[in-house]
Amino acid sequence: MRGHPSAPPPDITLHQVLTTFGNLSLAYGASVVVPDLQRQHSEPTRMPRIILVSMGAGSVFFVIVAVVGYIAGGCQLSGNLLFSIVNTSDPTAASALGFVPNRGAVVMAYLFMQTHIVVAFSTIIQPPFYMAERFLLGMHKTSTMDFIHESQKLSSIAPVTPDLEGNYSTSDTSGVPLTEHKRKQKEELEMSEYTGKGTVLRYVTLRLSIIAVLVAASIGLRERFLDLVDFTGASAVTVCCLALPIVFYLKVFWNELPMYERVVACLLILVCSIVGCYVMIYAGQNLFYPHTEEGITFPYCPVEYQVEPYFVRSATTSR
Repeated sequence: MRGHPSAPPPDITLHQVLTTFGNLSLAYGASVVVPDLQRQHSEPTRMPRIILVSMGAGSVFFVIVAVVGYIAGGCQLSGNLLFSIVNTSDPTAASALGFVPNRGAVVMAYLFMQTHIVVAFSTIIQPPFYMAERFLLGMHKTSTMDFIHESQKLSSIAPVTPDLEGNYSTSDTSGVPLTEHKRKQKEELEMSEYTGKGTVLRYVTLRLSIIAVLVAASIGLRERFLDLVDFTGASAVTVCCLALPIVFYLKVFWNELPMYERVVACLLILVCSIVGCYVMIYAGQNLFYPHTEEGITFPYCPVEYQVEPYFVRSATTSR
């Protein structure tokens, strides 16, 4: 890509802005899942900081990718840069932007993306595994509730005089912090549920079944990948990682929150629910009842730039 004029301005509409909600919701949803993976964390009060740092770092990378992509391809880029730089049907042919990319660079880009997907999938799938085992197999109920009741009983007992560090109690003869002891106790209770041949067979079968369904759905809908991403982000991820966490937060701390924080939280739930429903319906129509306009390759551009590549040329062409 070389010597091109400035990119043609995109034909921005409110609809195009709103439809980015599903993709962004899916991208940011993994940050909210992180605390759910830290049930044994010794200092759960650090979780808001972890969410802030992870979402902030993700936002920086999103902005970098967006700016670099716009400079390189303007409004003629698709919703996924990997689909813009290579012809997925025939990698040796020219891409939609009209150039043949360096094959080594394409392979490296897809390898890095594969690494990202593996890490992200293994992170975001753990809470669904846990909840499926709880509701379908009856796991994670008795031991967890017993531990909560026991912790409440212990917390109701007047504490003895702590030492100067505030981490040890004179009643703890072993010299081990009480919080560390509780954490290890809870960890052992949870791990004990994964023992036994029958239990192992049940939860392994359940997890493999969930993965098989996801793989089948992704293969069947691979031609509409971007719509699948928008649909998933606007529906399941918005509900589980955005709306419900705020609802639960309000339910628990309603009496302790200032009025402005209640108002902001309620507005977030309302706005995100409305936009999520809008994007879910739109993406669902494209996903299950696809309708493509013939001859339009770049729908985000003005009419005069929707068919032919504007300025991107292959580096292999004659100078």
